[in-house]
Amino acid sequence: MGMSVVLVTHSMQGLLGIAKETILLNKGKIKYYGPTKDTISKYIDDTNRVARLGHINTATRRGSGEVRIIKACVVNEKGNEITELLVGDSIRIRCSFKVNKPIKNPVFSFSICDAISRQIVLSANSDNLFHTEKLEKDGEYEIFFEKPELYPRRYYLYGGIIEKGDITPIDVWDDAGEQFIIKHTEKTKENQYSLLGSPITFSPYKFKLIEK
Repeated sequence: MGMSVVLVTHSMQGLLGIAKETILLNKGKIKYYGPTKDTISKYIDDTNRVARLGHINTATRRGSGEVRIIKACVVNEKGNEITELLVGDSIRIRCSFKVNKPIKNPVFSFSICDAISRQIVLSANSDNLFHTEKLEKDGEYEIFFEKPELYPRRYYLYGGIIEKGDITPIDVWDDAGEQFIIKHTEKTKENQYSLLGSPITFSPYKFKLIEK
């Protein structure tokens, strides 16, 4: 006689250590059956796809809304959007924002999150890197992380804006922009990285504000 166990957990990392194969259900029907890491990736893809649709209407997002992030993505040196990098590559993030009402002394922040564990693994903020007394025009800013030590896997972006000296958020954007993937190089294939969680790491970074 067989036995089934239903496990309720928010820990994707823990699930990887429990089951080699899992089933993804959607409205009571089997949507996918296979290796757990693939099931988790499909679940996260579906969740983030719905989340991104919700972010089209920036008025529904968290924060007071004077300034809103309208797009964020990983780009190459020429400014073209990309979705794949190799282990050891530098990471360049381009973020566009819309000013609905001028704000003073803005501080922009951005984080890179592990899509499986949902853990923030790399963060940067513009405080003390550039100073804008008043932000009045739409524009873009760019963050450049120099060769961070990130594992090969899928990541997503998390952004925010505050006024310096005030912790009240002006904008908070989870899953901002498309996800991106870091892939193995021939060298890292020989020394396989762990599948369970990415380390919190530090990388030198630069912020550049580009007002239109």
